[in-house]
Amino acid sequence: MPSAIAHGNVARVNNSEHPTHPWAGLAVLAAGLALIVMDGTIVSVAQPVIIQDLDLTLTDAQWINSLYSVVFAALLLGMGRLGDRLGRRHLFVAGIAVFVIGSLLAANSDAAAPLIWARVVQGVGGALILPSTLSTVNAVFRGKDRAMAFGVWGAVMAGAAAIGPLLGGWLTSSFAWEWIFLINVPLGLILFIAAFFLVPNTRGRAGGRGLDVDGLQLSVIGLGAFVFAVIEGSDLGWWVPQQDFTVFGLTWSMDKPVSIIPIFLLIGAISMTLFIIWERHRARIGRSAMLDLALFKIPTF
Repeated sequence: MPSAIAHGNVARVNNSEHPTHPWAGLAVLAAGLALIVMDGTIVSVAQPVIIQDLDLTLTDAQWINSLYSVVFAALLLGMGRLGDRLGRRHLFVAGIAVFVIGSLLAANSDAAAPLIWARVVQGVGGALILPSTLSTVNAVFRGKDRAMAFGVWGAVMAGAAAIGPLLGGWLTSSFAWEWIFLINVPLGLILFIAAFFLVPNTRGRAGGRGLDVDGLQLSVIGLGAFVFAVIEGSDLGWWVPQQDFTVFGLTWSMDKPVSIIPIFLLIGAISMTLFIIWERHRARIGRSAMLDLALFKIPTF
């Protein structure tokens, strides 16, 4: 995704893979985007039924609802860069496969732990899919068509987020909560096959030597901490603890003088500061960087 918003010559369609049906390819990409965006909102409506059926605690329900978005957001930057190098269609189909596997695991979960880990797998799949859709749209379309394609992409993202709760409520009340995940399986299989025929494989520029592993780690920690704080701030308390917070058997209790949220915000701020310093260093020595900071010099960006 980093190259999706850079100069027009950054992302090109491979010479051997000029798209013959670009709008059909956009339909496939938009459907994949809708699938992962809906999954970020579809669980909230079904959660009371899931809590009762699996006998979940409040902490379990909290992780099931938020972990997908946290993992999704934390990995976006790194997965976008990976798509620039390996090919965005490759990442798109890999993301669909991972997302379908996560959906199957979620639908077959009989306790909190399997469902939580299934949501992690879904989050990884979502992070593979989203940046590959945006970067491919940027690489394939030009001129007025690009503006229209970006409009479709944005409309699908907004619409899918709104449809998620409605679809989740209907599936849960008409069938069972497992269907909020099972519905992803046939749709995912169709998109997996269609992508090979309709979506061209594009790449971005190399951008220097080596892999920016340290930049990836810092971006994951920083973005993950920030997103978690934003999602859970209202429930856990922005400054004063509103409830206990438990992770990996460790509990940040309500008796603490400050909520866990400022801690996560501090971790995020430190990590992202180090990330920016590290990215500038990588660019200065001619090594590949996770994010091209020169983008921020472009007024439109």
